[in-house]
Amino acid sequence: MGLDIRAYKQVEHVPHAEIDEDGYPVDDDNHMKVFINDDFASRADDIKDRSIYTTGKDSFGFRAGAYSGYNRWRNELAELAGHGSAENVWSSGMTEGAFVELINFSDCEGIICPKTSAKLATDFANNEEKAKEIGGQFLERYQNWKKAFEFAAENGLVDFH
Repeated sequence: MGLDIRAYKQVEHVPHAEIDEDGYPVDDDNHMKVFINDDFASRADDIKDRSIYTTGKDSFGFRAGAYSGYNRWRNELAELAGHGSAENVWSSGMTEGAFVELINFSDCEGIICPKTSAKLATDFANNEEKAKEIGGQFLERYQNWKKAFEFAAENGLVDFH
């Protein structure tokens, strides 16, 4: 088990999409059903929960890792940003600062939409030199996340699943 990520550009709501008996799109090559994580609903912008959207003009996916590995990486990201640790971000209720919207987000499911993605893409761009100093697997994951948020900043979303 682990966390997979898919980022989409230019998604559009499809209010009258053909759906199957379980409420999922019949055309799952071009449509998706989105789920907002209620604990982080503010990250979803104007996306309608459990609605059908196009899969956009382009997408990018990657494996963020096993849950434990992703959480270790997220802790390193918090350290890079000067927050001390991910635990510090969570326990302090921090709402501002580099990467806070990603560090304080589900490690298993939900979506992050354009406004938050644009902010996070800027955070990743602004801190890339620090990430390069760390290098290795941390940098590889960092670059995947950066690309995902750049995609989603273009009227898209990042889907955690």
